[in-house]
Amino acid sequence: MPSWFHGLRRICRREWVGAFALLLLGGCASAPLQNGGGASLPPLPPGPAFESADSYELFATAELLERDGKIEQAIDALKQLTALADPRAIEGHLALARLYGRAGDGERALRRVDLALRIAPDETEAQVLRGDLLLAMNRGDEALAAYREALASGGSEPEVRLRVVDLLAANGKPRAALAHLDTLAAVKGDSWEVVQRKSDLLAQVDGAEAALGYLRGLGGEPDGDRSLLEAQNLEAAGRTDEAIAAYRKSLQLGPERLLAHERLGDLLHASGDAAAAVAELERASDLAPQRPRLRYRLALALADSGRRDEAHVLLKQLVEEHPRNARFRAMLAALASDMELYDEARMNFREVVLDEPWSVDAWTGLALLEGIDSAAGRAVLERAVVLNPDAPLLVFLLGVAVRGGGDLERAEALVERGIALGMETEDAWFELGVIREQRSDLEGAREAFQEVLKRNPDNASALNYIGYMYADRAVRLDESLAMIERACALEPENGYYADSLGWVYFRLGRMDAAEAELRRALRLADDDPVIFEHLGDVLAARGEMDRALEAYRRSLEMDPTNAALRARLLELER
Repeated sequence: MPSWFHGLRRICRREWVGAFALLLLGGCASAPLQNGGGASLPPLPPGPAFESADSYELFATAELLERDGKIEQAIDALKQLTALADPRAIEGHLALARLYGRAGDGERALRRVDLALRIAPDETEAQVLRGDLLLAMNRGDEALAAYREALASGGSEPEVRLRVVDLLAANGKPRAALAHLDTLAAVKGDSWEVVQRKSDLLAQVDGAEAALGYLRGLGGEPDGDRSLLEAQNLEAAGRTDEAIAAYRKSLQLGPERLLAHERLGDLLHASGDAAAAVAELERASDLAPQRPRLRYRLALALADSGRRDEAHVLLKQLVEEHPRNARFRAMLAALASDMELYDEARMNFREVVLDEPWSVDAWTGLALLEGIDSAAGRAVLERAVVLNPDAPLLVFLLGVAVRGGGDLERAEALVERGIALGMETEDAWFELGVIREQRSDLEGAREAFQEVLKRNPDNASALNYIGYMYADRAVRLDESLAMIERACALEPENGYYADSLGWVYFRLGRMDAAEAELRRALRLADDDPVIFEHLGDVLAARGEMDRALEAYRRSLEMDPTNAALRARLLELER
């Protein structure tokens, strides 16, 4: 046997282990005294954690090195401890695993914990640490299994059970999470950690009302935190007024809470009290100035409360700070348009579509600025639809624009496509009805207007349109009369509906009623040329030609382009 082997055996005797390890570390055992300002080692922990004072001294040295920020040296000390000095020192293995974890080497940390568990399979601390490492590595299912093993081994630390609760909830198992919370509550009582999680889980499983029942069944006067939870569940339950009161109570009972100011501001804004919302959102913005979306919502509330100049300034600041945020820039453009700052609005909408050509809002805003009935507006929409062929609103608006340009066949196809893509609104079906009526497709128009009425039986415009469409063609007059009378009942001061009613009376031969309604229509609609023409027709049918000619002349004065009426007037005047 070579002589160096005898030397190695001598070195490895237990009384030499600590000294040899320190020698390999380059004398780092004295480092705490040199670098720690005379710090002394902590007392030896109770129990068989270490085989000797030397191995504990090595462990304590690593702790002091870590405390001084000398992580690599601490790792070296722990490696010497766990490999050569005291391989059964579980505390050393776990400390080393934590340092590897801090250094971002999760896999090495896990292998070190697994090594500790092979030495001590029931070591709860190791199982918990394994779960923590797996959780940090986004391996939630494995982390949950590790935490459950820790609990099964007798570990009852509330923090571990809380981690299990959170993981179960995140994995879509809220009822299992609730069961763990009940176990925890038996130990910790109604602590804030338990109350908060149970409220959230009950809301998820059984609804906001169940969470409210639990919170209010806890007894005692709720503090600010509990009032905040109640407010959130009241809001989720749709009990807006109570939620507003609860948010305000939460703010009265404790330190200012960002969430309470924020949610209170949003609720007030949604409830129509924009001025009160501004105060809450301003305070929330003061508490979290780094959140641009909060300042954006403040700008919306400012605009809705009539403080458009302040909203404009705030939105311009947001756009300067976040020039690529399409939402901020589009809202600035919309507000500028509302303030009649059309050049600024147009420039910002264009910036949005240049950067995000898929922005439906920006294309829509730009088209409206140009005017949908104009050639420029149609050109904008043509480009928008090329880039967004499946955007229901853009396809629909292009159909409206094309109808204005006179291409009824293409307009109908576009509006039908917009509806098929999801533009299932009263306005879309109404537009389709108008196009079909202009194409003399009465049955198709009727079907489209019936779709409007299916969505809103009290849509007076649709009722009047169908009724007038029939009356103008002298068909289905009873149905026409019923629809127009219903429209007039819904909007009794609408002069155009009164005109329709007068016209259907004319078609039915009820001339006195027709004249009365048409004269009422003239008072309500400020001398519309069509109403004068209708009145002339009624008077002519009654043989009152002088009065009829007077009504026709008034109509032509207001609309000289009515060639058919001009020809008829010339014929009557001969």
